[in-house]
Amino acid sequence: MKDRDTIDNRIKLVANRKKIYFFLGWPMLALGMGILFSGRWRAIGIGCIVVGVLVRTLYYFTSSELRSLEKYRHLIDKSKLLIILSFICFSFHFNLAGQLKRGDDASEFSGVEWIKGEPLKLLNEESSPSSIRVIEFWASWDKASQLSFPLLSKIQSKYGRDKIVVIALTKEKQEKVEKYLGTVKDKIKFRIAVDSKGEVTRKYIGDGGGIPYIFIIDKNNEILWCGQPLDLEAVLEKIFKGTFDAAVQEKISYLHTRLQENMQMERLSSAVRIIDDIMKLDPSDALAMRVRLYIFERLGKLSEALPFIDKLIDKSPESSSLYFVKLDVMDRLNKSPEDIRAFCREIFTKFNKSPDVLEHLAWIAVYRMPVGSAPIETALDSIDKAVAMFFESGNENPAKLANYLETQGRVYYMIGRIAKALELQEKVINFREDDKRKSQAKLLKDYYKKVLELKNR
Repeated sequence: MKDRDTIDNRIKLVANRKKIYFFLGWPMLALGMGILFSGRWRAIGIGCIVVGVLVRTLYYFTSSELRSLEKYRHLIDKSKLLIILSFICFSFHFNLAGQLKRGDDASEFSGVEWIKGEPLKLLNEESSPSSIRVIEFWASWDKASQLSFPLLSKIQSKYGRDKIVVIALTKEKQEKVEKYLGTVKDKIKFRIAVDSKGEVTRKYIGDGGGIPYIFIIDKNNEILWCGQPLDLEAVLEKIFKGTFDAAVQEKISYLHTRLQENMQMERLSSAVRIIDDIMKLDPSDALAMRVRLYIFERLGKLSEALPFIDKLIDKSPESSSLYFVKLDVMDRLNKSPEDIRAFCREIFTKFNKSPDVLEHLAWIAVYRMPVGSAPIETALDSIDKAVAMFFESGNENPAKLANYLETQGRVYYMIGRIAKALELQEKVINFREDDKRKSQAKLLKDYYKKVLELKNR
């Protein structure tokens, strides 16, 4: 009787386990697949799938155990054994997924094949002008990786090879990468390498690391920052301005992820609270600002954006981006041309020692504002001063010079100096390296030429 009671208790226990395994297995599998499809936290996603499969195996074992319990009183407790194995596998997987972190020493590239750009050593043997290296781990099948390529080209062109080296690294086969790049390969401005053995990839992001994932390495060969492409442009800007704080940026990057999740779920009130937290850390954060303006507009309260921006300017008066955001909002609220021109002059006075800000101010005036309200005098003063400072600085970035001269030519065209605009546009063509932009520059030159012919007819 005692033995029978023991078996009955055992049957109840196994039946309860079976229910737990049934209701736990499928959710773990679904969660793991969801995380994998999101493209982030791949290690966690694979771990969830491993646990889900093991739990489903436990479910089948418990079903078999229930059927066999009456006959086999000394059945090996496979459930306990599988639970132990699941935790071992899970722990082992996370050990494999270990990756380099901020503050770690960077690891040299070895055994990689360079398919775009000249081969180079990743680590600086001594200080060099290219003090910053940006490494992106990517894959041709990943949509987020594909979308990050224009950003990488923009960054390489913006800072030039004397300040920064951008490298994209994949562990796919070279033939597959070459096929994916196809005709766009020549338009890419950064280096691309293939880690076919996966050794470098394992050192940096482990076997289960999510992609795309970026590392920024400083001149001392230390990992200065790692994270998603979403934050790359802002991080580099802070690094070159000398305002970068790695600990603060980690908090901001985490809040960016939460902000995206809340916006996807349409939780606007939660998103606003997260934006407030981001703005406390960085009043000029571009992503938080764009989302907050979107929420203002979504709720039909765009007029409330101006006092909001003014408060941020008071906290961070040296942030030019805040002034341009305010200018955009003023334009969308149909503020008077007089108010807009006065504010443009305020920007010119505030940032008259920053050529990039002055060029951007002129560009907005001639490309974004209606002809009748554009502050053309301020645009002319801004671009002339920006170009003069560019040449005085000894900057040799051809892409940036082309942008400056093209904006200057557009301003001269608007004030009726067509011959001068044509002269500047001919120079722009010589500095354009990208075939598409060179073709666009030629079209604009032909347009100026035709206008000049008609003017003199």
